[in-house]
Amino acid sequence: MTKNSPARPLHFGVATPADLERIEAPVTWKAYFMCAFATFGGIFYGYDSGYINGVSGSNLFITAVEGPGATALSSSHQSLIVSILSCGTFFGESIVYY
Repeated sequence: MTKNSPARPLHFGVATPADLERIEAPVTWKAYFMCAFATFGGIFYGYDSGYINGVSGSNLFITAVEGPGATALSSSHQSLIVSILSCGTFFGESIVYY
C-alpha cells in the first residue's frame, strides 16, 4: 500500500463479485465433478498400491510365483510386479481419458 491509499479491511471467506460474467473461471458443477473424479483417482491409486503390497507378502502368492518352499519374492519378481502395476495404472488412465 502506498502512503496515500486508504487501508482495505481484511475479509476472510468467499468473496463474490457483483457481476458473475466478469469472473475469469467461474466455479461450476462441472469443476466440482472434475475435482471429485481426480480425488477418487488418487484414492484408488493408493488403494491399489497398498493392496499389491499385501498380496506380495501373502504365502499363497509367494508359492504361486516362486514355487513351493519359497519364503519371499525375489527382487526381480518384486520389481516386475510393481512395474506392471505402474504401467497398468498409466495405460488404464490413458484409455479411460478417451
